[in-house]
Amino acid sequence: MASTTNPHRIDESAPSSVDQSETQSRSEPPSIFIFNVGRTKWKQSNDGPWEGETLLECFANALRSIGSKGYVVQGAMYSPEGANIFIDTEDEVWVESIDIHGQ
Repeated sequence: MASTTNPHRIDESAPSSVDQSETQSRSEPPSIFIFNVGRTKWKQSNDGPWEGETLLECFANALRSIGSKGYVVQGAMYSPEGANIFIDTEDEVWVESIDIHGQ
């Protein structure tokens, strides 16, 4: 006779694959990472929403700021947990030039 075990059942006794660092990272506020794939000294920037701002608003502001500076967007990913934007520029001061807060 065939087994009646449910293949989709979650084994409560199995060890969790979520470690403490993953749990801690979820409690941190979301942020936007901007990576430059160009040949500059600075390769990464990280910023997040200020009080009263949403991550989506800051993501849109970052893309507008990048476009207004003439930097090339190579790719962008957004999720409620955070966002990544990949740009290509030779501008050495690109980190100071991108504003995610839209001021």
